[in-house]
Amino acid sequence: MSHYTNLEALKSILSDQDGKGICFRAFSNRCKNDDQEIRMGEYMLKRVREVLPTSASLLNQFGGYEDSGSISFMEGEVNQHMLKEYGCYRLEFDLRGIGVGLLARGLIDCEYVPESELEEFADEYCEMISHKFNSIPTSQEKYGKYSPLVFAHLGDFFMMENDIMTKVFGLKEQQWSEEREWRRVLPLNDKAKILYCNKKPYIEYYLDKKYLTGITVVCSPDTKGGAQKDADDISNYISERNYKATVRVEVFGK
Repeated sequence: MSHYTNLEALKSILSDQDGKGICFRAFSNRCKNDDQEIRMGEYMLKRVREVLPTSASLLNQFGGYEDSGSISFMEGEVNQHMLKEYGCYRLEFDLRGIGVGLLARGLIDCEYVPESELEEFADEYCEMISHKFNSIPTSQEKYGKYSPLVFAHLGDFFMMENDIMTKVFGLKEQQWSEEREWRRVLPLNDKAKILYCNKKPYIEYYLDKKYLTGITVVCSPDTKGGAQKDADDISNYISERNYKATVRVEVFGK
């Protein structure tokens, strides 16, 4: 997976100035420019809260978009949208050891849902929640409060809650489907060390250096010379900090 950025941010992410490795800033989702996606996620969150019990652990932990921050990673080939939106310096990672889903504290595979279909999408999940949760007391009455079947129902419900929260924080409007995005979502709560940049809240998220496998400087045919100088500069920068990643130049739009 890849993270696109500019040169200044790339050096900041890889500076390793505190000895903890790669450092991303997970800014509050509320501070980002994905307004449509935020509204979609908040709508879904509001709907599932109407039918989930108030003690639901993940809902309490993550709250809403204002109480969470995220970092984006992409898969697939580079395209003009990514370069324009995020920058032409591509950090490449092998993140197979991170895990998938909120429960695993891992990555979320974003799901592309047209806003016109969001209400139907949410209805299906709300119906599934109600059915699953209402089956628990029925099973307790029929098989006993501590029967294996009841515990299985409780386990299923917890996993379903995790799946729903993954969907809430992984919703994307369909027009951005070319990004093929994964997100790492982190709670901004009392337990987190919240920092501020231009009055925008964020927390620092660290990755081990071993996950960085490569860096690509993407350029147009007429800027290849400057891109190679940048690549050499980056190569020296990461070498001084004991990164093992390779650095290369890729010409885009031939």
